[in-house]
Amino acid sequence: MRRRLAFFLMIVVILWLPQTVYAQPETVNYQVDRDYPPFSYTTDGSLYGFDPYLTNIIFNSDAYTLDYSTDSWDQVYPRLVSGEIDLAGIIAVTEQRKQEVLFSVPLFNSYIAVYTRSDFRKITLEDLARLRVGVGRGYYSESVLRDELTIDTYVAYDDLNGAIHDLKTGAIDVIFENQQLLDNLLIREGHKGPVVAQFTELYPRAHAYAISKKRPELVSFINQRISELKRSGVFEEIYTKYFYEHTADYIRIRNWRIAFSVILVLILFAGLFRLMQTVIRLLKSDLQRSLSHLESARDELAAANITLQSKLAEIEDLAYVNRVTRLPNKNRFKETVEHLISDPSVDHFCFLFLDLDDFKEVNEAFGHGIGDQVLQKIARRLDRFEMESHTQVFNLGSDEFACLFIPSANSAVCPDSARMLERIAKPLAIADHVFNLSASGGIVSYPEHGETFDELFKNADTALYHAKSIQRGIATVYDPAFGQAVIAKTLLQRDLRQALANQEFELHYQPQLIAKSGKICGFEALVRWNRPGHGRVSPLMFIKAAEESQLIIPLGEWVLRTACHFILELNARSQSTFYVSVNISSIQIHQDHFVDHILEILEQTGLNPTCLELEITESAFLKTTEQIISKLDRLRSAGIRIALDDFGTGYSSLSYLKELPMSTLKIDRSFIQNQLDDPKAKSLTRSIITIGHLLDMNVVAEGIETQEQRTYLASIECDCFQGYLIQKPLPEKQLYEWLETIGTGT
Repeated sequence: MRRRLAFFLMIVVILWLPQTVYAQPETVNYQVDRDYPPFSYTTDGSLYGFDPYLTNIIFNSDAYTLDYSTDSWDQVYPRLVSGEIDLAGIIAVTEQRKQEVLFSVPLFNSYIAVYTRSDFRKITLEDLARLRVGVGRGYYSESVLRDELTIDTYVAYDDLNGAIHDLKTGAIDVIFENQQLLDNLLIREGHKGPVVAQFTELYPRAHAYAISKKRPELVSFINQRISELKRSGVFEEIYTKYFYEHTADYIRIRNWRIAFSVILVLILFAGLFRLMQTVIRLLKSDLQRSLSHLESARDELAAANITLQSKLAEIEDLAYVNRVTRLPNKNRFKETVEHLISDPSVDHFCFLFLDLDDFKEVNEAFGHGIGDQVLQKIARRLDRFEMESHTQVFNLGSDEFACLFIPSANSAVCPDSARMLERIAKPLAIADHVFNLSASGGIVSYPEHGETFDELFKNADTALYHAKSIQRGIATVYDPAFGQAVIAKTLLQRDLRQALANQEFELHYQPQLIAKSGKICGFEALVRWNRPGHGRVSPLMFIKAAEESQLIIPLGEWVLRTACHFILELNARSQSTFYVSVNISSIQIHQDHFVDHILEILEQTGLNPTCLELEITESAFLKTTEQIISKLDRLRSAGIRIALDDFGTGYSSLSYLKELPMSTLKIDRSFIQNQLDDPKAKSLTRSIITIGHLLDMNVVAEGIETQEQRTYLASIECDCFQGYLIQKPLPEKQLYEWLETIGTGT
């Protein structure tokens, strides 16, 4: 029995074993160029594109399994010729390649196009021999350029994105490359427009699968699968997805369809609007008929009035109480003040209008939940003060408060305002955070500063604004001169807006010299304004007004763009690599898209990032230091110089200085003016230079006015000088004339 069972098992194994062996699929070693869109490209280590997509469908069979890999084309093709790999994807069919590898049936034709910048002159194919030509290394376009056009002087690129960059910057004149490949790159990277094709559909080449001569059986298999996919329409669908959908024609048609859809929706809305008008007219007629019914409902409303009275307290609470602090709000404050004004027995009162300094930043940094808790604690402090001094306290809105005083005949105006500000300024502990807030105030009295609520409140706001402009954390009594200052400031800001529109600003440039060689290394751009009817306005005045009104953002953009154009032209004239320094306001740095905007201006002007230096003062780092450092790191990584301006005059701290991605440290002129007579100034200046060098920074001394200052600073190894001893800031034309006199070659 055992012998029969063993014999039976042996027969089963013999019959099953061949089927198992033959059922194993054959491996096809498939390798393609890692970056040849839309044929193939890799993203996050994964392979995409027309070539791998189609190949995966073709080999969706039990007979074969694909072993994927990628490499540069100059490595892939030799492996295919040697038989190290079996399949190299879809490539151009040439006579030379026919001798080296096998090909499937042609899939489609590919063409070569000639690309230039949109502002480049019209050319012919014969001009290529005299131009700087870029081409993909190892691609069939290179062989066409070399063998058919007999051009052997060209630049071969492993990465065609580099060729596009060099074309836009003028390093090369034309790109001679596969039309489908380059159109895909231009559209995907947003270069279509600045780069155009002057010639298209040149040198058509059939494209087919390239197969190793060691695997001839794959030719018939691939041909059969291609025939099946073409008959089913799958091939056409894949081709459209990867080639036609990335063309300008397809995008234009798609945009047209979107526009058509928008117009259709607008038409539907217009029709709906007309329909609603008709419905409204019908409803109006129904309402007229309903008036009679309303008359009969009057008695019912009278009964409901009793219920409404019960809701009056709730409504009054909503109208007259701040929902966060539970203090009386602005409506109640206005009513109270107007009642005092109308009361004949009251001949004198005053109020303090308070605003928490920088409270907006608490909300932005910690959220409105923490911000509400801060307001509630401030309100309780003021409320206790109210009980102590019989002062009425109001929360006018968010971080604005008012304290109403009715002093006796012999008391001073708002006698407790200073003590109230001190109480507000005490530290607040909330949710493991300690806040040190201050409040500024404006004080007005009736009837000296106004006889109506609106007049009193306007003047209190003016006094508050004046207090903030002097020193935060104080309160000032209204003075009519404050109003004139506000008007003057308003007019200044108005004229600033007009100056931007009328192009009234001008840049002056002050040279910087290398200490050791005495040669010019760069220029600082300084904005000037000749205000119509007022003459030249000090930058200290109009820059501050521009920052307060946010006009510094468009003004700063104009300064940066103008300075970039200037240094680009100067370097081209003189064949030099001067840099230009541009002052950047902390308002600009805190904009969300500050870094992107700087890089966009550099790209638009074509200026090398190493020729731009941004000067930033220490005040920019008082808040959100980590965010600012992150932005500066991005700028430094792009090659832009970063200078810390006026070092030593603000909030200098070595703890953050070592973290800043600075390339330059500028010593403020206040250290330079008296350094020869003041030993302390000398010591501080020498220490700053030492610190700058230890942190691998270039140190620039500002305000050099005497030869003695220059000699001394050179002796303590200051790197660069800037000041009237070298040259005052000059407008562009005068600067060129001065440069000619000193022989810079401009």
